[in-house]
Amino acid sequence: MRRLASLAAIALCGAAAVGGCTPRAYVSETCAKQIGHLQKGDRHLRRMAARELAKYPEAAPETVPLLVEALKDEDLHVRTFAAGSLIRLTGRDFGRRHGDWKAWYRKHRDEIRTAPVETLVDGVRKSRAELAYTKGQSALGAAAYRQAASFFNDAVSNDPTDPRFHNGLGVALLRMGHYADALEKFHDALAREPKLASAHMNVGEVHRQRARDYAIVTGTYLERAREAIAYSREEEAEKAAREAKKAAELRLKSLGAAVEAYDVAISVEDPKRPNWNPRLGKGRALFDLRRFDEAIAALHEARSIDASVPDIYSAMALVYYARDQYHLAWKAYQEVRRLGCDMQPEFVQRLKEQIEVAGGTDEP
Repeated sequence: MRRLASLAAIALCGAAAVGGCTPRAYVSETCAKQIGHLQKGDRHLRRMAARELAKYPEAAPETVPLLVEALKDEDLHVRTFAAGSLIRLTGRDFGRRHGDWKAWYRKHRDEIRTAPVETLVDGVRKSRAELAYTKGQSALGAAAYRQAASFFNDAVSNDPTDPRFHNGLGVALLRMGHYADALEKFHDALAREPKLASAHMNVGEVHRQRARDYAIVTGTYLERAREAIAYSREEEAEKAAREAKKAAELRLKSLGAAVEAYDVAISVEDPKRPNWNPRLGKGRALFDLRRFDEAIAALHEARSIDASVPDIYSAMALVYYARDQYHLAWKAYQEVRRLGCDMQPEFVQRLKEQIEVAGGTDEP
């Protein structure tokens, strides 16, 4: 043990090129051994040490400058592992660029050295969480939902107190179709911040997506019932009809829950920064409930916030069509086209036919 302590002291003082160091009592024997490997070991030991030192955030005042210097190692793998450990320990990402890491360390070394151990460990974890969250957001934008879930899960693991991380994980799970798990994460976020509008909106999205699935299930069982009736299988037809009714009831229940969640999201949002998203979701859910007047009102409100969102106009076109207001539906569809998008060709064709039948000045 004395040999390891001496080895650690020698190794730590070798960081003077970056700004010197003061050995800390909380460098464990295992950590001290890895420090020795990084300084004096062969390339295999240096590689292992450069990777393993990320596991000791409490020793960051000693290990960070050593890892910065390891970025000049002749072995590429040592440099790569050292950069990875620095990213995990600091929450910063300068790749393998020794100069950038050295400049950053010189600027922050005093706060790293003097911070209490508990504060240091907590800060490292929060930095890791923020970095993971940022990567998760990027993965979401790239539709890499499984990867996003992994990043958000890392963020939650490092800092379970931040509602954003739970909310982000819920979004990734929702995009993958894991509704129950997603709903749990959104509720975890709301347990930490009851007025987090985005989490309430996402709860609404879960219920609306579930309603769409229940609609599919309803249609499937109705088709089975019709087929059974055609072949005089009465018992089978009755069973399928019961399942269809059950699914239809669950669909209506989910849509009602969606509208309620969207309303809560709207009620807790910052009035200076209203969001069109929950209003669009509410409008779509109300349309599915055939509450067309309320749906149009919600969609108009969404449009008043941002008139450049094609999805708002496509939703309006569907509602107007359902209300037999074909010319208004056509105007909404024209806005969709103006904004560079389109709707399903079958719907557009039906709309054109209805306008021709109805007549009027706004011909397609």
